[in-house]
Amino acid sequence: MGITIDAFYDTPGLHAASCVFLAYVRIIFISITVQKEGFDNEPEPTLGLMGFRWFFLYALILTFLHHFFLLNLESFHLSEILFTTTRVIFSTLFTVMLMLISGLMFFKKKVR
Repeated sequence: MGITIDAFYDTPGLHAASCVFLAYVRIIFISITVQKEGFDNEPEPTLGLMGFRWFFLYALILTFLHHFFLLNLESFHLSEILFTTTRVIFSTLFTVMLMLISGLMFFKKKVR
């Protein structure tokens, strides 16, 4: 996905690097927070499967880390750290809000 975005936005690897970083952090986050027996049966963490609280925390933390990595790679200046941090926070909140809205629109409660 990151390579596709990079191709259309003419950014040499920024989004691809952020997606690879997110994939690595996602594995660590899931291995820490989910019990092994419960996760092996269902390969993707969804709102209906894991519940609102866990999914919200999952989406918030991983989206924040992705945006933080992406926007810091984009600016790459310590002098703009306050502006970059503000962009990361607002972008994360907006993205998580959209993810929750779309998740609740197609919410199906599944039994573990």
